[in-house]
Amino acid sequence: MDTAKTVLKTASGKLCVISNSRRSGYGYDQRIEAFGSGGLVRADNLLHSSVSVWRDGGMNSDVFQNFFLDRYADAYRQELAHFVDVIAGRTAPAVSFADGVAALALAEAAASSVRSGLPVRLP
Repeated sequence: MDTAKTVLKTASGKLCVISNSRRSGYGYDQRIEAFGSGGLVRADNLLHSSVSVWRDGGMNSDVFQNFFLDRYADAYRQELAHFVDVIAGRTAPAVSFADGVAALALAEAAASSVRSGLPVRLP
């Protein structure tokens, strides 16, 4: 599958839409937006610089950081430090076995929905 959109509805009725594509013609695009009655929260793509040029014809900015190791280097360092702290007994894991099982259940439900063409309800 090249491109997919997953629509989730939480038990409390909130909607979540996840858009995925194996190829983005404009760069390595990963961002998250949360919309609500009180406003919007957004974590945008990381660019090579924070410089942007605004003119009457629009705005231009630097390109996305395209290689995931560059883009997420700090996150990987933090994950490794957390792993070391867990192994050393200084802290508990930030995610649990149950979190992994829940993620797998969501992935399997999405695959089932693709096969059947119908929504899948999880308990």
